[in-house]
This record gives sequence, structure tokens and C-alpha cells, in this order.
Amino acid sequence: VQKNQKFASYLRISTFIVGIVLLCGPFSVFAAEDSEDIKDDIDKIEEKLKKEQKEYNAIAQDLSQVNSSLNATQAAIARVSSLLNQASQTIEQKEKEITTLEGQQDLNRKVLKNLIQELYYTNSTPLVEVVLAEADMNQILQTSDNLFSTQEKVQNLIGDINEVKEKVAEEKASLEDTKED
Repeated sequence: VQKNQKFASYLRISTFIVGIVLLCGPFSVFAAEDSEDIKDDIDKIEEKLKKEQKEYNAIAQDLSQVNSSLNATQAAIARVSSLLNQASQTIEQKEKEITTLEGQQDLNRKVLKNLIQELYYTNSTPLVEVVLAEADMNQILQTSDNLFSTQEKVQNLIGDINEVKEKVAEEKASLEDTKED
């Protein structure tokens, strides 16, 4: 039994040594070739690493340029947006001004209409009737002054209406230019 145990122990140790030789043996035999292969593999890996690093640098540079372009584009969009907001506000302001001027023009026309009616009624009364109707000479002169005053008012109102009309035309043209821009 002891012989069998010694033999079994010897067999296990032999098997272990044979296994180590088989595992290590080829490496030691081909160590010279393997070290050259390993050096070649290292060189290839280093070359591949350098190539990959160059590609990475190129991509990083492209990304930087794209980001720069993106930032410039975003800044341009912000400027255009600001200009559009300003133009919109200007358009609204000009439209309000035009509405106000047109309202002023309508009011001036109504006043002019009333003044023209007053002149018509005043002029339709004969001078003899005015003299006979007024006992006092001061009243006659005052009526005459009122007539001249009304005529001046009509002329001034006609001038104002023409000025407002021109201003409305200018504002409308300016508004159209602003809308086109």
C-alpha cells in the first residue's frame, strides 16, 4: 500500500512537471522568435495608436470648428432676432402714428367743413342786411373781423390738412420701407 502511495505521489509530481514543461517549454524554445514578434506587435500597436491619435486630433479640431461655427451662427440668429423685434416695434409705433395723424386729419376736415358752412352763411347775407340788422357800427366791424378771422382759420386749416396729408404719406412710405427691411 505504501508502494502504491509512493508511486501515486511520484505519478502526480511527474504529471505536474510534464505539464509545466509542456506549458513553458514552447515559450522557452520560441522565446527569441516570440520576443521579436512581440516587438513587432508593439511597434504595430504604437503605429496604430499614433494613427488613432492623429484621427482623434483631426476630429477634435473639426469639432472645435463646428462649435465655433455654431456659436457664430447662434450669435447671428440673436442679432437678427433683436433686429426683427426692433423692426416690429418700429412698425407698431409708425402704425399708431399714422392712425393718430389720420384722426387729426379727420378732425381738421370736420372743423374746416363747419368753418366753410359758417363762411357760406355769412357770405350769403347781403351787406345791406348786415348793416340794417346791426344798429351799432362796432357790431358791423366786429362781424366783418369775424368774417376775416374765419377766412384765416380756413386757410390755416387747409394748410394743416395738407401738412398732415404729406406727413401721413411719408409715414406710410417709411412704414413700407421698414417692413421691406
